[in-house]
Amino acid sequence: MAIRAHKLTQAVAAGSAGSAVATVTSNIISGLIHAIYVAQAGTPAATTDITISIVTPALAVLTLTNVTSSGWYYPRVLGDGSTGADLTGWYDRQPVDGYMTAAIAQGDPAQTLDVTIFVEA
Repeated sequence: MAIRAHKLTQAVAAGSAGSAVATVTSNIISGLIHAIYVAQAGTPAATTDITISIVTPALAVLTLTNVTSSGWYYPRVLGDGSTGADLTGWYDRQPVDGYMTAAIAQGDPAQTLDVTIFVEA
């Protein structure tokens, strides 16, 4: 299996200071999410929230609150047993097969967001 990098580039926030927003949508992504690199530029507000989601079915994969710096993230999902109950301490990579979005909320005008999603295809 190969690891592929999918780039969601240049979401530029627009609006008032502390409430600017932006969204960027990927091409179709298929596979298991290994890692996500979030790169911010400009001057992010201390209130900046970033959400990276699968479009359908709607699912937030990574939610960052009050984040002002760039960084690596390794989101995982809690596994379920045969009865549908959560398995204690068992986490795995999130599958995806469709579009993903990266969104800024509560940002500052002109701050930018680039996201790279690393997927095992």
